[in-house]
Amino acid sequence: MIKPFKTVENVLSPKVVLNKEANIFLISGKSIVENAHLFFSPIIEWFTEYLIEPNKITEINIYLEYLNSSSALQITKLFNLLSKQNNSNIKFIWFYESGDDIMREIGEDFKTNFDIDLSLKIINQKDKEKFKI
Repeated sequence: MIKPFKTVENVLSPKVVLNKEANIFLISGKSIVENAHLFFSPIIEWFTEYLIEPNKITEINIYLEYLNSSSALQITKLFNLLSKQNNSNIKFIWFYESGDDIMREIGEDFKTNFDIDLSLKIINQKDKEKFKI
């Protein structure tokens, strides 16, 4: 069984919680790490292993306040990996703050550029609670 993966949010990197057994998949915070490849590699490796035997339904919740270009590239790699999975039901929810046109547009770009089920949603207080794990 794949082990849960968790990082703690800090001023440069987002919180990541990946737990197959609990069916929790979250990425939240700011992602402005200098070496995004180093930060995101274990996440991509985790999902690569997860996809061998994914849950029947996978809902990946992403709430990023900001991300730099190198982080966007790594998230692109993650979407690329997950968009190739025909045998699993993977859904993304891209949360953004009301009035944050930049993060909304980034989410729209990911939705347009990848063959993925991605919903865009303005985050509310109830939604923010799920990211407090």
